[in-house]
Amino acid sequence: MKHAPNRPWHLRLAAMLTLSSCGGGPADPITAAPPPSALSATPPEQALPAPAAYRAAHRRSPFQPAVAAKHAGAETVMPDFGRSKALLESFALDELHMVGTLAGRGTTRALVRDPQGRVHALRTGDHLGMDHGRIQAVRATGVNLVEIVRNGSGGWTQRARVLALRTSAANDEEAGHGA
Repeated sequence: MKHAPNRPWHLRLAAMLTLSSCGGGPADPITAAPPPSALSATPPEQALPAPAAYRAAHRRSPFQPAVAAKHAGAETVMPDFGRSKALLESFALDELHMVGTLAGRGTTRALVRDPQGRVHALRTGDHLGMDHGRIQAVRATGVNLVEIVRNGSGGWTQRARVLALRTSAANDEEAGHGA
């Protein structure tokens, strides 16, 4: 064996011990192969299940889009990018809170508080929320609106939402007057 003068003696000793432990000793009984008599030449026969009839041929393929493409000339939904945005369109709908209504002159307006604490009087047709929301109806219990959102296939779709009237306890707590 040739000595390696630049290697420490403990590394050489560790290498020799490692290599000497790789020798072939008696087989470990846990990993030993079973005797040939324990192996059977043929597996036991099992009954195969009856073939199932495919009954979903009339349904949509899971590999096709869930929403059918619009035909040429069909009405398409799209936000009006040409109009100027209203102030309340810079806030997400869940940041806005309906705090009351104001009735007069034949119309009912919704009183909506923005995150800065300012209250705005809105009527049917006004816009709010970041998803191109337009008010459809103002009711004593909330504002019904329709948002125009992406449909996941490159187009747009309408989604109905409600901005519900906040209770006075929730309004007081938000304003810092509650417990």
